[in-house]
Amino acid sequence: MKGWKAFKAWLTRLTKTDGRDWVMLLFSLLLAFSIWLIHNLSLKDTADVTVMVEAHSNIEGRSDVSSNVVSVTAECYATGFNLLRANWFLKNKIRPVVFDAEHLQYDGGDSYSIGEKALAAYSKDIFGSHLRVEVFRFESITFEFAVNESKTVPVQFVGELSCKPQYMMEDDIHFTPDSITLTGEPRVLEKITSVSTMPLYLLDMDKDHSGTIKLRPIKDARMSTKPVSYSIEVTRYVEMSETYPLTVTNLPDDKVLMLIPDAVEVRFRVPFQSGINPTANASFHVDYADFLKSVSGKCIVRADREMPGVISWSAEPELVECIVGDK
Repeated sequence: MKGWKAFKAWLTRLTKTDGRDWVMLLFSLLLAFSIWLIHNLSLKDTADVTVMVEAHSNIEGRSDVSSNVVSVTAECYATGFNLLRANWFLKNKIRPVVFDAEHLQYDGGDSYSIGEKALAAYSKDIFGSHLRVEVFRFESITFEFAVNESKTVPVQFVGELSCKPQYMMEDDIHFTPDSITLTGEPRVLEKITSVSTMPLYLLDMDKDHSGTIKLRPIKDARMSTKPVSYSIEVTRYVEMSETYPLTVTNLPDDKVLMLIPDAVEVRFRVPFQSGINPTANASFHVDYADFLKSVSGKCIVRADREMPGVISWSAEPELVECIVGDK
């Protein structure tokens, strides 16, 4: 009875306190709970932790990334904070782990397994350095590595190149290497015909350019080379032009070939200050053999001989109409 009376007296005094006393009471309870929680979480304990693992390896003739993701569970020892964080952040996050090919046992097909003992060497890579693995909850896990093939494809330029007036590129942009070997699964490689560069824009060039350029990554394919070297040769030129009559080569003795037109204007480009003048010794023709292969009855204008020092030349028109007849 005395105890009951004492409790009633305490309850009466508690209910008669003002608002500030209630706030202090609640704050005290919250502080006490926080201290208790921090204390307990700072203590070390064991708990099961699960991590989703994607295997990376360099198995010869196989993909360097596993096609499956494996759930790895182990009993880990750590503070309550680290166990709580691991179960919160690692449970649904895929963690890439690099495995030595020697630790992966071939099981046939695309399957490679790794046992509990070998996996112990990768415990920090899987669970992090704040957890200590006590025991794995399995004897072995199995990853699938698909068969790889190789395919060589050309480098494809992406971007824009231009020169200042009276300057020109001597040739197309040149890459070293100009082709790349890709390694990957057959289903991936069969769709790839080239490897594109990252965009490159060089405008109003008036000198040579060279450097390295990255290649656009291709998903699920490994490249033999990632950056490639490029070089661009730019030269200054002058133009000169002349009109030339056309002749016909390889014409049978019993045939005649009428050309429309029978003369063309040819424009030459030669290096600046080279002193080269190709107009005096140049001559041009059409080939009867081209006429025989032509569907439209038109033939391309050709130079009679090589013209050393000439960067380029063009005829206007480039194609002439040919009418054949018998003698």
